[in-house]
Amino acid sequence: MADVECTVKKRIAHVRFVSPERANALRQQTFEELKEIARDLHRSPDIGAIVISGEGPIFCAGGDLKAFAAQEHLGEFVYDAATTFHATMDFFNRTDAPVIAAVEGSVGGAGVSLMAACDLAVVADNASFTLGYGAIGLTPDGSASYYLSRSIGLRRALDLALTNRTIDARTACEWGLVTRLVASGDALDEAMSLAGDLVDRDTLALGESKRLLVEGTDRNLREAMARETEKVSTMAARPQVKKYIEAFLNRKRSATDKRKD
Repeated sequence: MADVECTVKKRIAHVRFVSPERANALRQQTFEELKEIARDLHRSPDIGAIVISGEGPIFCAGGDLKAFAAQEHLGEFVYDAATTFHATMDFFNRTDAPVIAAVEGSVGGAGVSLMAACDLAVVADNASFTLGYGAIGLTPDGSASYYLSRSIGLRRALDLALTNRTIDARTACEWGLVTRLVASGDALDEAMSLAGDLVDRDTLALGESKRLLVEGTDRNLREAMARETEKVSTMAARPQVKKYIEAFLNRKRSATDKRKD
């Protein structure tokens, strides 16, 4: 049986962890399936948004420690697993379509890394988060060292990594780890609604925007502005942009006319 499934409807790809009996823990099979799905979505020009969720009460417990414990050569096993997982993160990063996490319940280890790497995160108020790597003598992976400090700041990232602290959904929202907080049971519906709004946008412009903002954290001001000039002029040169502008102006005129009436 598969650990990860993906369905596509109306340009929205729904990626689901489907092993709730194992708390959607990640094993080698999971990493391989997720990488193949991420690669296929990255290559597809018809995907406008990606939603990632977990079946059952737990979004993702992190790495499957039972599978880890069964390995004779654990270092080699973890190396292969991390390499595969990081390829997934790279595919999602380079995909123009926004990636949205829909999170219910607890999230641990690599699950936190995955959620932090998503462009947006819709999280139920019953969710909780812990890195947990330090408790078993490991260091973070899954791009956590890149995304966590960028989203919540270095000191808070250190707090999570060094103390194995568990934070609740509200704290995660206040810190900037998640983008939207919803009632328990509503995360997937809200994420799908958000994805539905995004698929109507210019997907290439969304992709360039998300990369521009992430990459901007590593540039000085002049470099950032030069890159912005390059990107915005390239986007503006496309013929469809004038159509977008005219449609926007028409909607604005229509709204003004309605107010006058």
